[in-house]
Amino acid sequence: MKSLLLVLCALPLAPVLADNNEVRLDWMTEGFFNTSRYYSPKVTTFLSEKPAQIVKAPEGLMNPQYVLLETGPKSTRKLLGLILDQRSPKEAHMWLDANGDGDLTNDPEVKWEPSVRGSGEKESISWHGEAKVQVQYPDSKQDMMLFFYRNAGSKGPGALIYRRDYGRAGKISLDGKELAAYLSDDSTTGEFTLDRSRLGIDLNADKRFDMKTEGFPLGKPFQLLGTVYEVKNLAADGSRFELVRSDKTVEQLKEAEKSATASKVADQRQAQESFIGKPAPSFEAKTIDGKTVRFPQDYKGKLVMLDFWATWCGPCLHELPGVIKVHDEFAAKGFTVLGISLDSEDAVSTLPAFLKDRGMSWPQVCDGDGWQCRIARQYGVRGIPSCWLIDGDTGNIVATSVDLRGAALRGTVEQALANLGKEIKPRTARTSATPPAAKTPAADATPNPIVALVQKMAAEEALTSAKAFQSQLAQPVPASLELASPATMLLRGREIAKRAADSHVRVGWVFQCTKCDRWHTNLAGGYAIAPDVVATAHHVVAPPANMKPGVGYPVIIRGEKEVLNITSVLFADESGDTAILRVSAKDLKPLALSHDVQVGDTAYCFSDPRDVIGHFSSGLVNRLHSPAKPAGPMQQRMDVSADWAPGSSGSAILDDHGNVLGHVARIRPLFGEPRPAAPAGSSAPALPPTLMTLNEAVPASVVLSLIEKKPAQ
Repeated sequence: MKSLLLVLCALPLAPVLADNNEVRLDWMTEGFFNTSRYYSPKVTTFLSEKPAQIVKAPEGLMNPQYVLLETGPKSTRKLLGLILDQRSPKEAHMWLDANGDGDLTNDPEVKWEPSVRGSGEKESISWHGEAKVQVQYPDSKQDMMLFFYRNAGSKGPGALIYRRDYGRAGKISLDGKELAAYLSDDSTTGEFTLDRSRLGIDLNADKRFDMKTEGFPLGKPFQLLGTVYEVKNLAADGSRFELVRSDKTVEQLKEAEKSATASKVADQRQAQESFIGKPAPSFEAKTIDGKTVRFPQDYKGKLVMLDFWATWCGPCLHELPGVIKVHDEFAAKGFTVLGISLDSEDAVSTLPAFLKDRGMSWPQVCDGDGWQCRIARQYGVRGIPSCWLIDGDTGNIVATSVDLRGAALRGTVEQALANLGKEIKPRTARTSATPPAAKTPAADATPNPIVALVQKMAAEEALTSAKAFQSQLAQPVPASLELASPATMLLRGREIAKRAADSHVRVGWVFQCTKCDRWHTNLAGGYAIAPDVVATAHHVVAPPANMKPGVGYPVIIRGEKEVLNITSVLFADESGDTAILRVSAKDLKPLALSHDVQVGDTAYCFSDPRDVIGHFSSGLVNRLHSPAKPAGPMQQRMDVSADWAPGSSGSAILDDHGNVLGHVARIRPLFGEPRPAAPAGSSAPALPPTLMTLNEAVPASVVLSLIEKKPAQ
């Protein structure tokens, strides 16, 4: 493979992108947002007491709130102390340990200013400021600008949010043209990493960066001038990386992207299905030109798309030409748009000119509260663009974002207009934490090494057949197991993560699909409980619904591509969502099972959510309960606030001693009850957004009771 070495530093050169050439971009301490026109905001967490990283605080603090900001590469990472002292609604001060010495009295003053809107009972105050922090790299030191803001809320200032305004930018030459380019750090730590960095190139030289067509995430292959590249060896300060010519062709890349897009759309549609046919949350608001809008009551006889967006949102602006085209085509037939801008207060005054310049003729609501926008919170908006199509006659939601973006918008609007006023039967969303069996992974677009290895082992009769495994799953053959005793020594997070990773395996099926005849993988998680025994969730090893009868193999994957045969099923209970499997390996690293769990205990999860390999998160045990009535020993469950997603099922949940508390079972959204719509007198009930997501797990006591044949403790 040929490789291109790129070095980014403060030199004014603009070389051609070719083998063995260097690309140099300037470090920007501030002003990066004006170059890239996008950012990734970070929400801070206020600490209950002053952290140890703050050695010396300013005197005279009245109502201090403490925050720690992560900065620098992992090898030299620092936690910088920040103090926010909100003394009154209109007086607040901020201090930041910019030089990282623990002393907040010897740093430059943080600019922290209020913005007041309205008066009297309608007065709201938001805050904004900026500060430079110093980041130490192994071979250099850089200053980077951070912007802070705190939007107004009904109960006072909201969360403290910050974003980066530093990066690297300059010029490169492509195909004989000198083009603007940038390199971003979307982690906002100062550490440039493959999974959180983006290379932007103004390919059409229009002095704008289109995130969709001119922004390239470094963590996956991308195409430049007909060649596919992959990025390797990115330096922490962004000064050096290798751009390697990939073995993949442009056609393979397009096929992989097409498959990944189809998979993402399917997942989004599944997540949003529960809203279809339900009443849209109602609200009353003023547009930026002072008119009152009552939603959805004012849209009788209309089909209206509620569009959550912002002027700074690249994907929103990318969708804009398509929205304008569909709006103009169907406006006479009853289609309209109501925009809900998530711009901040300082951008409200510029909106009219922006709308006129872009040709956005529909009404706009903007309260200046950004992500704390009342209507956005009412609809549970967590990312933009976010769109909702509402039938003004019924007041019901008829489509959501997944069918309202790109080329899908026109067809969705046309069909909805034809059915205006007709009731739509509400749908129910799936909630399993296991990937949908019908999903075709993006990796299927190119040869999958796991599939190839499984097929080879199957040809050598080194794997248990689907038929034999299903028979064993129905009639397990129990065996005595020598389990490790629970540990009692407290461990650090990194030690728990290592133990979890050493024990973790992927469990599931490699099979031929009934719909496309291709071979797919359907894998989730599992964990070793003996040198040759793995535990997982029962639904993880259930045969996929779209598997050709008998044409598939249950497998366990250790590491990246070591396939282990399942030699026998020792225990299996569908009601307890537990399966215990003996495997061909003899050197697994087992974890101890513990039934000592109480609400409030720390809980860690190591899993592979949506094929994000090796994700480690922490939380608390929120609840111990039993969904079944009457409750039996196998129906015990617990809710945990550690993070997981489809693909995590069967993965271990550990305590702070490194013992297994249980394994991942499912994800269950908790919806609010319908309430009368506001304002009073409206006939349409409001549908609140999802209140929270419950992460449900099977306790280790269920696994122990299955092994020991005694009731769970």
